[in-house]
Amino acid sequence: MSAEPTQAITATDLPIASVRGGYWRLVWRQFCKRRVGVAALIFLLLLAVMAIVSPFLANNTPIILKYQGETYLFPNAIQYGELVRVDFSTWKPADGDWGIWPPIPFSPNQTNLFGRLEKPGGTHWMGTDEVGRDVLSRVIWGSRISITVVFVAMGISLLIG
Repeated sequence: MSAEPTQAITATDLPIASVRGGYWRLVWRQFCKRRVGVAALIFLLLLAVMAIVSPFLANNTPIILKYQGETYLFPNAIQYGELVRVDFSTWKPADGDWGIWPPIPFSPNQTNLFGRLEKPGGTHWMGTDEVGRDVLSRVIWGSRISITVVFVAMGISLLIG
């Protein structure tokens, strides 16, 4: 009797679900081999995080504030009735008042006509535009719109197929 040669079974012969870890693990491993794709994913995740935390990165309203004896948490994200009339772009703390400000203390729409077209420097890290608005704060807040457009476009393409 002659023995029939046996063939080795490879991963391509098996159903995808039986590959160790399943289909998505296989997809993830293949994706991680592409350095440009991984770099793009990291960039998109950083952009998404920046869009989510933009009120805490660039705003002319403090993150935490003690004003007239009351402590306010996140007045840059929560609108308090007592603070509606306070202009934080010109506010100077009185005795006992204090505030913790974002790293970029400029609102994206705050204008300064005397600071038009300033070069990048210590105050405005990316300079100002033609009406004196801080460019870096506009980039940070603009990322929210960009991310929204991306997700809407992806959702539409998923629905269409």
